Amino acid sequence: MKNRKANKLVVPYYLMIIPLIAVVGLFYLPYKMFSSLDSDRENKEQRFDKKPILVNKEPQELAGSTLWCSSRILLKTSSQLDSLNINLVDSFLSTFHESCRNNVEYSEWSNELLFKVLIRNPEMVLIVLSTNPNISYNEIIHELESPIHDQINLGEIILKIEGIQQNENNNWKSPIVKALKKANENQ
Repeated sequence: MKNRKANKLVVPYYLMIIPLIAVVGLFYLPYKMFSSLDSDRENKEQRFDKKPILVNKEPQELAGSTLWCSSRILLKTSSQLDSLNINLVDSFLSTFHESCRNNVEYSEWSNELLFKVLIRNPEMVLIVLSTNPNISYNEIIHELESPIHDQINLGEIILKIEGIQQNENNNWKSPIVKALKKANENQ
């Protein structure tokens, strides 16, 4: 007869600890991971408490150069042409800058959109031009003098602007009309 002890599997004690480590690891690691997320969240909240975040700020209240050549604002303006408001027109006109001339897509789109905004609400454009000193006026006049599309009815825009009553909020009326007349002569 064979010895029964010889048939028994002898496992060293250090190998018996491995399953125990695995079981502890299953509970300990997720706990550690989620507790570190909570501490990260607390650190972020503390950091935000120390440094205020700009909330409900319109783009024109931020640094002007961040708006230059912004296709995001062009898209927003294009999608809201029928419901323009003063903040949107202000943001849109703030996108114009000389540095955008090299950006062909922006230049074409902004030029076309400028005339669409002007024909839909010339009063609002005049008010924004008269009240926002951060707008690149020379660039807007340059764009008005050189429309990209031939289908723009410049005569209609000129009549609409000339029909606006002169006041302190539209001191840009005559330079815009002059630029549009120049563009009309060149067409």
